[in-house]
Amino acid sequence: MIVYDNQSDDRSLEILKAEPKVEVRTFDTSGQHHTGELDRIRNQAWVESKGQADFVIVCDTDEFLYHSDLPALLEAMKESGATLLKPHGYEMLGDRPPLADENIFDLYPKGVRTYSFDKCVLFDPNAIEKIAYQPGSHVCEPTGRVVLFRRPGLALLHFRHLGVEYVRRRYEACAARRSDFNREKHFGTHYLESEESTRRRFDKISQAAGEVFANRDIPQGKAAFLQVPENFDKSIFVAAKAMEEDEFGLAIKELEYILSFDPGHVLALTKLSVALRKSGRDLDAGYALKQAVALDPDRPDLWFTLAEIAAGLRSEKVAINSYQRAICLRPDFYRAHLGLATVYQVFKQPKSAVGHYQRAIELKPRMSEPYRQWGGMAYKLKRYKVALQIYETWLKWDGQNASALNAYALVLKAQGRTDEALEKFKQALLFDPESLAVLNNLGTLLHISGRLEEGVTYFRRALDLEPENALLKTNLANVLLDLGQVDEAAELNQCLVDDKIRNSPKQNEGGA
Repeated sequence: MIVYDNQSDDRSLEILKAEPKVEVRTFDTSGQHHTGELDRIRNQAWVESKGQADFVIVCDTDEFLYHSDLPALLEAMKESGATLLKPHGYEMLGDRPPLADENIFDLYPKGVRTYSFDKCVLFDPNAIEKIAYQPGSHVCEPTGRVVLFRRPGLALLHFRHLGVEYVRRRYEACAARRSDFNREKHFGTHYLESEESTRRRFDKISQAAGEVFANRDIPQGKAAFLQVPENFDKSIFVAAKAMEEDEFGLAIKELEYILSFDPGHVLALTKLSVALRKSGRDLDAGYALKQAVALDPDRPDLWFTLAEIAAGLRSEKVAINSYQRAICLRPDFYRAHLGLATVYQVFKQPKSAVGHYQRAIELKPRMSEPYRQWGGMAYKLKRYKVALQIYETWLKWDGQNASALNAYALVLKAQGRTDEALEKFKQALLFDPESLAVLNNLGTLLHISGRLEEGVTYFRRALDLEPENALLKTNLANVLLDLGQVDEAAELNQCLVDDKIRNSPKQNEGGA
């Protein structure tokens, strides 16, 4: 065992040097957590094992590769010709860190399935030329003779959630040691989360945790590991039917059964990503899909879906790169152009967004969304002439679109062209008389213009449609105050206060 130590100041070195099979190698990042240096070590340290070891394990000190019969598993792996082992990842759960000589399997029997920890930490150094771990080793892009291997019961256990106080101490220490490199690359941002967020996440994991070692004492042997089902048609059928009936837990179970024997099964990975996403587990869905695109990188639909997941998780670089890959593979991919433009807009790169909005319109000139988003971006940037041109183009082929007319009127209002804006708002109402947005905007503009009675009329129409709308109540109360109708305005404001108290999360906590 070779341990890379970054200037420990506890008893780590003393404990390690007492073990005859351990070699300690030190490195120094000046007391800072430098992901780039850790990645360099993970990607290079194992190379000297070529010609000397059948397998190497590259893992962090809070990770443990587990199987009830790991020697037999490795024998079967070698006999099968596989070169890269892929475990099932778990976040293990406890209420305190372990003491000396305590058995971690007895102490922490529960964990949560976590796809980001399906890390390829074990491989054949003689077959793999480069492992190419990405930050944190959650994803790798190996080259050489790459043959994936996975069997039921193989787990990579991550021991981090060992009591809330332990997690908080660790995060605070890691946050204080973030290097400039990590800050620039946005690595380790989870260390900055609030104590409340840590407690919420810990509670969520506690609720989802289940037994991990149910069958750990059952020996299986090499012969059992070499037996692989001839096909997985039944599991695919059951998973598909389960997803149709919104039974996503069953679908995930069947798809993981397939992947426990064939981690390179692209169809199972793609269906798994869908099931995870529909279960609200977008992060896990993203990791499943990353594995699929690594195995089948020429499918634009996979890159597009990965981009959509990354965009939802606000992972800017992954989203942009994935949309770009989808477009490279399929230049006429309308939804990818629109998605990429949206991501550029969200992450404040408007110049990059424009070309993709234009391309989306070229591909499908009679789709409203690119006009809506591009015009909205120009409006927010106060490029009113550009926004008007976009909306005018939209209205040329969809002149009865209330949303387009409403947006057009807002730009006219921003330019001070009040009469024209009023005309466009009223035109929008002709095509959608129940549009709350148009009614509210029209009422607001009439209020600003001093036409108070007219403004009241439109706010009342909107409130008839949605009586509990707080914004509409506020706007109507303001107009009524200006009209001198103080009693009704006060009544509306009291309703707003009562609503706020009623919806407050602390309303039932008691107190004076």
